[in-house]
Amino acid sequence: MAQVKTQAVELIPDQLYRIGAMMPLDGRISWVPPDLRGYQPANSFVVLDGRNATLIDTGPALYEEEFVGQLKSVLPQGANLTVFVTRLEPEGLGNIGPIQASIGIDRIITGGIPNMFDSWNEIPGFVEMWNNRSDWLGDRTFMDRVATGESIPMGGSDRLVVLPAPLRILATFWVYDRVTRALFTTDVFGHTSVKSETESPVRASLQEDDTTVDSARPHILAKFPWVAYANNKQIDEKLTALFAERQVEMLAPMHGCVLRGEALVKKHVDILHRVLTENEEAD
Repeated sequence: MAQVKTQAVELIPDQLYRIGAMMPLDGRISWVPPDLRGYQPANSFVVLDGRNATLIDTGPALYEEEFVGQLKSVLPQGANLTVFVTRLEPEGLGNIGPIQASIGIDRIITGGIPNMFDSWNEIPGFVEMWNNRSDWLGDRTFMDRVATGESIPMGGSDRLVVLPAPLRILATFWVYDRVTRALFTTDVFGHTSVKSETESPVRASLQEDDTTVDSARPHILAKFPWVAYANNKQIDEKLTALFAERQVEMLAPMHGCVLRGEALVKKHVDILHRVLTENEEAD
């Protein structure tokens, strides 16, 4: 798979950055429609609060050079780095080892409570296996969990709140930034792609966005195929409540375009609502 290099994107000056790569779509990525061509942004997000930095997911291992290099480019000198993992899957864990080796990680955190089935305590073995490093986890790295509704430790700030993901397959957590009003949604709202590797991974207006229910539906069903057959009422109600309780001005998924502005957020929330409730409407 050819690699397309990109640079870090400043979303909010000195506070929020998107780092990542452009993934060519050639039928081998499972969460997009198999016949779709073009590119899809692969994203991680860096939240800065003074010298404290939180990296939300680490990106696929295939793009180690891009993710590690861009992270270095935006971190303040001497930053305290926390990594928050939204899902214990390779697309979010892929670069923990290289980041630890090249930069150093103070904390690795995920959401929820201890769960013997999600393999959280096996991350060191996972990284060693895939990166062939036996000493990647330095003495100063601390692994922990943050319960939903609580904040990710970030100096004295409580800006980053861990939320349960209303739509998911395995254990998954979203993060809401009270300061930038960005919602980090991991594998939800990733139903966009771009035609060229030179296109921006960020859409900031309705004029820049050509997404429709018909174009989003195949993406959503590729990732969550059971949505087409399930009663999704409770999921839709939880999504509605989440957006009613919080002012969201940016949707920041792990893959797909970053969606900025309340009008664009509302459009994509409505699109997801439409897809989730199609079964109910058919009845």
